[in-house]
Amino acid sequence: MLDELRRSRAFLQDSDARVAIADLIASSPSAKPVETLAPSNTIADAQKILLALAGNSSLALLHGRVDSRERVAVESRLKALRHPDAGLFMTSSGSTGEPKLMLLETERIISHAQAVNTHLSAHSGDCWLACLPFYHVGGMAILPRAVLSGASVRITGNANAAELSRIIDEEPITLASLVPTVLRRLIAVRNGRPFPDRLRAILVGGGPVPLNLTEQVPQALRTYGMTEAGSMVTCVSLAADAAERASSGRAIGGAAVRVVNDEFQDLPCGETGRILVQSAGMVSGYVDDVNQTALVFCEGWIASEDVGLLDSSGCLHVLGRKDRIIISGGENIALDEIESALRELPDIREAACIGLEDEEWGQIVAAAVEAERSSLSSEWVSMLRERLPGFKLPRRILTTGSLPHLPNGKLDYRAVRELFLNQ
Repeated sequence: MLDELRRSRAFLQDSDARVAIADLIASSPSAKPVETLAPSNTIADAQKILLALAGNSSLALLHGRVDSRERVAVESRLKALRHPDAGLFMTSSGSTGEPKLMLLETERIISHAQAVNTHLSAHSGDCWLACLPFYHVGGMAILPRAVLSGASVRITGNANAAELSRIIDEEPITLASLVPTVLRRLIAVRNGRPFPDRLRAILVGGGPVPLNLTEQVPQALRTYGMTEAGSMVTCVSLAADAAERASSGRAIGGAAVRVVNDEFQDLPCGETGRILVQSAGMVSGYVDDVNQTALVFCEGWIASEDVGLLDSSGCLHVLGRKDRIIISGGENIALDEIESALRELPDIREAACIGLEDEEWGQIVAAAVEAERSSLSSEWVSMLRERLPGFKLPRRILTTGSLPHLPNGKLDYRAVRELFLNQ
């Protein structure tokens, strides 16, 4: 990758500077072995990440809310590794559980970036919008993709929807990667105004992607992936028909998907089960956690916690996470389905559903919604009755002006639970 950096004519740019990628080699030393970095989205951070890859050294990317205790804990674990391989140490986002540490090896990062570039027909005339945090795999992965294709990168961090919309309109952005929440806010800010034609693709993943989002934005391509896989595993194609656009697409180059039952036997098309994946960028396991590795990695496959199905065209349909399905009164309820229904109701900007313990039902659905007025709760429930059976209706609704999110834009379900517990 060092040669690609030296030859690159592309640029990293933010609101204050524009730096040739090739110039980074001359201006900075190679990264130290297993140096730790809690990046914000700056040229300097991108520089350190690319230098680690180019120099075949190691760099640990810590999440944006890391405190001193967590930093010390991670550094202690890394020091215990006698001969760490080259690459980027990253953690899972930890939106529902404790983050796990893993190593994305340099060669696999490069192989995966090449596969994504092929899928997107990426070229040197492209300009990526990098607004996802670099400690999130979806944000970091933009950098090697750009280097390998010769594309430029427009870096921005903590930008609101209005500023992102301005950048997309006024700057030569052709590719972007967003989480659903950010795309939803962009749609609201633009108020029906289409995105510019030069914007060829907006990758949308990192959580359930409601169909009504991609229906409103022709450039929006659903993806499915995870940190353990090096980012995306499947993606809707650029020339997809309506049926494919309603899915998360087919496996990209170097990747594969299976849907299995509880005995890990493959299920026929159309049947729902657990999603297993492979990819060119997949990690080999979790750092210093043999037990967790054995639970997730099996015979070359990553056993996700997601539930879905494959259709007759080989497209993946993701229905939700196993840990996002509760049992209430003996009925299985997918919380993601209820969130999607809530988001389609008037006056609701965002919704987050969790399961709360209940003596009578075992668990009940509790919905926190982002809206201006709480007085509409009864109206929302009435509207939901037209979309959902009675046993799926939220039994508690909490209205807030702003739902809690992780720094990468995903909903923070642990913080949502605290909202109900603190009522």
